[in-house]
Amino acid sequence: MRNLLPMMFTFGALAACGTDSVLLPEAEPPADNAADEALAIDIAAGLAQACPMADRADEAARLSCGEALAKLTQLRDHMEEPFLWGAQSADKPLDLYQNNVTRFNPLVWRKMYASLFMFGSDFRIEQSGTQTLLFVPYAFRNELDTGSYPYPFWHSKGKWDSYQFATELVLFIEDGKLLGAMRGAKQDTSRPFTGHTFDGNWSWMTPEGVPAPSSSVLYSKLLSPENAMVAPLNSAFRALEEKARRQNCNGCHSPDNAAKASQLVLLNYPNQAIYARNAIVAELEQNTMPAAGGIPDLEARMELLTLARNFQAAAEQALRLEGERVR
Repeated sequence: MRNLLPMMFTFGALAACGTDSVLLPEAEPPADNAADEALAIDIAAGLAQACPMADRADEAARLSCGEALAKLTQLRDHMEEPFLWGAQSADKPLDLYQNNVTRFNPLVWRKMYASLFMFGSDFRIEQSGTQTLLFVPYAFRNELDTGSYPYPFWHSKGKWDSYQFATELVLFIEDGKLLGAMRGAKQDTSRPFTGHTFDGNWSWMTPEGVPAPSSSVLYSKLLSPENAMVAPLNSAFRALEEKARRQNCNGCHSPDNAAKASQLVLLNYPNQAIYARNAIVAELEQNTMPAAGGIPDLEARMELLTLARNFQAAAEQALRLEGERVR
């Protein structure tokens, strides 16, 4: 149901004097809220156009949705980095900073995550403090090939249930900036459900030990075919990931969130690691990663730092070629 926050009315002061009651309009919302409302309306329309309802197993529809979202200016030009993404816990308020979330690069979220949803024309808008909240009902593409998902969401029953049963996507807007999105806590368990069993493998690999060609984590799935940085970025990530694995960096930066971080940063997948391109360099420069004392071997840390800077430079060039804002 559309709810464009219609003007509210209240009884005026004349009613207290015994005269006929008069309905007087409340003050107009602040200008910044009005602008954020207008942005929310544009985003809702853009989502419905980019990702209309389709069969839940339709891979082509998902790809079309992802391509459209990559170019959707209502999202691209307003998304903050990090873009926060998660699910509202049933016992927590609808707040990005009071629920566990993952930090994403905006392009990665649009093409890999938002493209998993389908939208109609319904939406509603609410105000929460200084933020404008856009609620968009969705249907989830839960019958895709397993390699089409960013990682096995079904490693956690609660997470997989949330994707399939949650009824709304909630986007958080403030001062013209799209800060993040959450799956709302309200669930409808009568929705279609697809069950998967987690086999312990976090990635879909070939017998040769490399990601399967169908895997959505590959840069070839994220970046445009004409982007000249696909191969260089992949090489830079592989070199960094191989050395970082020796320092057990993925122990704290994987989907199982072993460190119980309130804002998780993923490093073990190529696409998701793009967000961390700057943080990795900073952490290695200050020797604050891993958390327990950093890397004691100076030579190993300097080697890893060089690889991290190479990855940072390649990622930023790749994003620029996609038309993304890079600070």
